[in-house]
Amino acid sequence: MGNDDPFIWTRSAVRGELDRIRNLLDLTNREMTQAVRDGKITGAEWSGWRDTYEAGHKFVDNASINWGSNIAPARQHAEEAIRWRDLLKSRGALLVGPADSGKTKDTPLSTTQLALIGIGGATAAALLLTAFKK
Repeated sequence: MGNDDPFIWTRSAVRGELDRIRNLLDLTNREMTQAVRDGKITGAEWSGWRDTYEAGHKFVDNASINWGSNIAPARQHAEEAIRWRDLLKSRGALLVGPADSGKTKDTPLSTTQLALIGIGGATAAALLLTAFKK
């Protein structure tokens, strides 16, 4: 989802993106809590993480209520969580999930997916033409 314009997103796409961000924040929080116990991060670092975590959840909650607004700031907090996870990994801290669990991967569409998109587009065009003729 490269476009931050909420008007072109479906509700399920918005919900999926927000769930991904929320899960990443919670996963990182569990890892940071363990890192505190293991002495891998300092109290100041913990405080900095908690600020990121709480602000990230506020943006996610706001985006959930207001139909996708504030997705871009929520994503920025997800990116910050990934940076914290990278720091933990560099210090040998225990990671609960895979190190790349929060990173989105751009995968090419299969021929079947492209064909379905084409069929859907043709159907939509036909419906629009029919509507305009009336």
